[in-house]
Amino acid sequence: MKVMTMAGILLILLGIIGIFDGNFIFMHKTTERGLGPLRLEHQETRSVPLPPVFSGLVLLGGIALVAAGARK
Repeated sequence: MKVMTMAGILLILLGIIGIFDGNFIFMHKTTERGLGPLRLEHQETRSVPLPPVFSGLVLLGGIALVAAGARK
């Protein structure tokens, strides 16, 4: 399978997931204080909303890459 086709399939999957889910969630872990072997860690979960227009553009870009990969 060609690289363009594989990248296109990946973008199509990400676009579909973005349309149905609509959020990008990630976790951030920091060590705030440490005293010898003892450490105070803080874990925070953040969510970034993705607009459906962006997900649609990613989906269309993936379709275009698959079509371009199939031509060559």
